[in-house]
Formats: sequence, structure tokens, C-alpha cells
Amino acid sequence: MNTSKQTLKATTLSSNPSEIYYDALGKTRLISFQHDFVHKSLPKHFLQKCEARRFLVFDESLPKYMIDPIYSKLEIHGALAIPAGEKAKSWLNLKNILDAAAEINLDRSSQIIALGGGAIGDVVGLAASLYMRGISWINVPTSSLAQADSSIGGKTAINSDYGKNMIGTFHPADITIMDASLLSSLPKRDLRSGIAEVVKHAILGDIELFEWLEKTSTRLLDSSENLKYALRRSCEIKLEIIGDDWQDKSGARQRLNLGHTFAHALEKLVDDQKLLNHGEAVAIGLCMAADMSLNLGYCSSQFRKRIYTLLQDLGFATDPRPFINNREAKFEQLLANDKKNTNGTKNFVYINS
Repeated sequence: MNTSKQTLKATTLSSNPSEIYYDALGKTRLISFQHDFVHKSLPKHFLQKCEARRFLVFDESLPKYMIDPIYSKLEIHGALAIPAGEKAKSWLNLKNILDAAAEINLDRSSQIIALGGGAIGDVVGLAASLYMRGISWINVPTSSLAQADSSIGGKTAINSDYGKNMIGTFHPADITIMDASLLSSLPKRDLRSGIAEVVKHAILGDIELFEWLEKTSTRLLDSSENLKYALRRSCEIKLEIIGDDWQDKSGARQRLNLGHTFAHALEKLVDDQKLLNHGEAVAIGLCMAADMSLNLGYCSSQFRKRIYTLLQDLGFATDPRPFINNREAKFEQLLANDKKNTNGTKNFVYINS
């Protein structure tokens, strides 16, 4: 990606609180950027299907103040709590969601609401795509990772023993509600996690955003306005990159995998020890991608250094060696099993600067 020439939009927030886009089938989807909707009023988009039966699937660790307003403002016909994080993305949780949907007699006009981080959205979206060959769902992401990246683009998945996101579909939520106030109770480590995806999108699509991040890196997480701006701009860039390639067929959206082949292998490698969350793995993966790009002559040494410095200033580790820890053979095996590989060839995204 040529970071010096790919400024896709001016780095200013639109006054429009919602963004409308279209999926691969031309169906209208809505991203609604709301603030404090939980404690004020739910957007009218929630109420468009007044007679719809609604099923809520939520992260079992969420505080009551996030969950109760959904019950008080919408008619919920059933609810299911599932574990947070990658534990959510299992065959068992997928089965439990589908069984619960059938037990409360959801039909093809019904809606499933996902309330939680990116993993909750992944498994709920997959369930919605499978139940009766596909029903409507609403995504309310509560993590910075989900608000910066994973809730945009329509990819759904669970994990398998052979790798992350190996079983999945493309099924965008009809409505995605981005409410930065839902992030206020997150520990700083979890809040920081999503910023790695913002950095990735800046490298891919907006050098001005990258420069803004360099200037604000040490105080980014301490300013709600800066955080809201970073998350929204991240979403805008991702939508621009995806373009018409909603089902990942033309290769346009493969650029979004920058650093992720390394990141997924690192996550799987240390999964039993929980040493890295996804954002932390992505930060290291971006550095590894910068190193590879430099070695192949695509990335300048100056821009590689800027990537390292920015991620370090944001508080991320940048050295993979403590996590690989003499398990290079296993790491290589995990890279070889990556779902983005084709015909036995590893596929990487390079940084061209």
C-alpha cells in the first residue's frame, strides 16, 4: 500500500450520524454512530420492525447497565449469555444460539441482537446467517476492536482446532450501532487493543490519519473525542477499501489482512497462556509485515521506524520473539495453516512506502 498517496477522505467527521452502504447483494445496511444511546433513546432504526420477535445474545461479563435498557426499550422474547472473547466462537455456542432461537420460535422476520465485543458479533452473525437460511441481525459492539474493525464488513465466523475464523459466512448486520460511551468501563489494555486496527487502516488508506496518530499517541486514550474520531475514521477507511468486494472475491479487501497472518499465528501460539489479545497481536503483526516489506524492498527504513515508534508510543509490544519463545517450527506451521493461503502458498500483504 502506498501510504504517501492514498488519502481516501478528508480527516474530518461528517455531521451525519449514520453511514448507509450496500452489501454484495445490494441490500441496504446502516452504521449508526450514536453516543450514549443506551441511557437516552434507542435509534428509530431499532423500531422499524415493530412486530419482529427479538432474541438478545450478550457477553456474560457485561454490566447490567448495558443490558437492562435493551430489555426496557425493546420487546425481547428471549436472551442468552455466552462467554466473552475467543471462547465465544465455538461450535457449542453456535449450537446454543441456534437451539435457543428455535425454542423461542424465531421466524424469518425475526431479529437477533448481538451485544458484546467482536467475538460475540462473529458468532451471532454466523448464527443469523444459518438460521432459516438467514435472518436479520443487529450488532451493538462494546469493544474498541469491534468498533474500529470487526463489526464492519460482514464477516462472521467461529474458530476450529486448525485456526481462527475457519468456519464462517458473509452476513452483514442490518444495523450496527457504534456507541463510544459503551467503551468507558473498559480496562486501558482492552481500550488500547482496537487502536492497533486504526493504525492498520491508517497505513493502508490515510497518511494524514497516521500523522495525526503520531501527534496524539501519548494522550489518545485519555480523550473521548480523540477516541471517537479515531474509531469512526477507521470505519470510514475500511468501507472505502472494501468498496464492492464484500465477499472478498476480487482481492480488494485482502489488503485488510495486513499484519493479520502473523497476528493470528501468534494468537494461536500463545492461546493457552493468554499472553496477547487480538490488538496486541495485530500490533506485532504490523511490525513483522513492515520488516518483511523492508527486506523485500517495498517499505522504506524510515517508514518502518515510524510504524514501530507509533505502536510503541501507543503502549504496544513490537517484538515477537518473547512470544514465539523458541517455537519457530510451530509458528511456521500456524502460518502455513492460515485460511488466506492459496494452493499451499502463504499470502502476505506488504507495505509500499
